[in-house]
Amino acid sequence: MAVEDIIASLHAATESADTPEENERAKLLAACTKLQQKLETPKDIVMKLLFSVPDEMSYAVLLLFDIIAMRLAIDMKIFDTPSKEVTLDELVERSGAERLLVKRIMRLLTSLNLFTPSPTSSTTYLPSPHTALYSPASPFSSALTFFTAQLPSLASLPTYFATRGYASPTSFHDGPWRFAFPGTPNPYDYFAQHPTYQKAGNVVFAFWCQGQGDEWFEFFPVEEKLQAVADGDTNTHAAAAKPGEEDEQILIVDIGGGMGHVLTAFAARFPTLRGKLIVQDLPGVIADIPANSLPASVTAMAHDFFTPQPVIGARAYYLRAILHAFPDEEAREILRNVKGAMDGGSLVLVNEVVVAEDARLEGRGRGHGRKSCILRGWM
Repeated sequence: MAVEDIIASLHAATESADTPEENERAKLLAACTKLQQKLETPKDIVMKLLFSVPDEMSYAVLLLFDIIAMRLAIDMKIFDTPSKEVTLDELVERSGAERLLVKRIMRLLTSLNLFTPSPTSSTTYLPSPHTALYSPASPFSSALTFFTAQLPSLASLPTYFATRGYASPTSFHDGPWRFAFPGTPNPYDYFAQHPTYQKAGNVVFAFWCQGQGDEWFEFFPVEEKLQAVADGDTNTHAAAAKPGEEDEQILIVDIGGGMGHVLTAFAARFPTLRGKLIVQDLPGVIADIPANSLPASVTAMAHDFFTPQPVIGARAYYLRAILHAFPDEEAREILRNVKGAMDGGSLVLVNEVVVAEDARLEGRGRGHGRKSCILRGWM
């Protein structure tokens, strides 16, 4: 196809009044991303990352200063009334901050189209369609809070690797995080000590889980593998429960399952499948699960996966996006703790991030839906 025809097609698509369905929108976005990656030169990428002044929010997140300004605005309660106009004096009073600093931050936020200057006053600001994205109730606000909390660890990576002889970390508890935050050995301990970041992380992971494509149980043979009793099974599982005993059977344990979104979706998808569903995570996560948010078949349990698994003989133990975060020996320790709780009919389901050996293959990473790696068992 001639370049002129491609350009004409792109212009026609942008001028169309039709709103594509979500699946089509995702495909179009992926195609545009591939085209951009094909055309961008190394110089284009560097100039965009370091020196560009973006007109759209999609590019603003690439710029560290913009991200920090947005985080400051969240902390200073600038986004707290996203549907009303607000004056500079009101923002100063609300935040308790210096007037000049608030004014400078608002200049940057208006350049990012997060606010619109009033046509009648340079110190009055109108909400834009994007303002509510960073209000206290928005998951995007939590995302900025959560990810900027990790910037010191990321910024310390060059120094960390230089002092460690450019070798990969061998311990989760003595790695880049501890190097940046000497008082805490890992991010889990740090977030437990900082409730604001813990709550933000809980929101982020729950929101992220909902955007990863098909859930694992949409392509994994659930009825075949979880409902039927495996050959040689010496324990009683969900499908083999006697009348009146179904509530005592453990069908799935979601290890490190956050606030229970995966098992909630599973329970809705398989309402007649017998057996209890248990979501496990650290105490700070479990305590943040809203009251009455889990269905009756799902039980929340505080558990550290570096300790022995307390639920014995479940039909399946599910680990989603857990093992990739740890060096090999600690990943083995997590699996050993699961293995100790398994019986002859138990399965381990590993739903994990997979990075292609050839980084040119459809991007750098994978989500946790259809493109994920599901392992049926572990010996």
